[in-house]
Amino acid sequence: MNKLKISLADTNITNEFDGELTISQALVSLLGNKAQNIIAAKIDGQLVDLTNILTQDTVIEPIRLNCPEGEEILRHSIAHIMAQAVEQLYPNTKLAIGPAITDGFYYDFDRTTSFNETELAKI
Repeated sequence: MNKLKISLADTNITNEFDGELTISQALVSLLGNKAQNIIAAKIDGQLVDLTNILTQDTVIEPIRLNCPEGEEILRHSIAHIMAQAVEQLYPNTKLAIGPAITDGFYYDFDRTTSFNETELAKI
């Protein structure tokens, strides 16, 4: 079985693993409970999802939820989740744009009427 050497950027933390594993599995193994607030990672400068499978020696740069880049990733993801909810609940609603912004996110929807309080509660 092929051993993988996985390291954390800007630390002395390194471990060897037997076979393939996800970034999330590697982070939990390397950091234990301290991996809980990691929302994404970078590998070779590229942003990657924590479910990506590692197949070779890798240096992981964790992106924590409490940093500006982590907050932006969370806001972007929440905007997509909200849009999916609107699509499922109100299929005649057209999606427009929904970017993350400094203090949260927004989404523009195209529909014949505004959302009422009951509909907003469902979303």
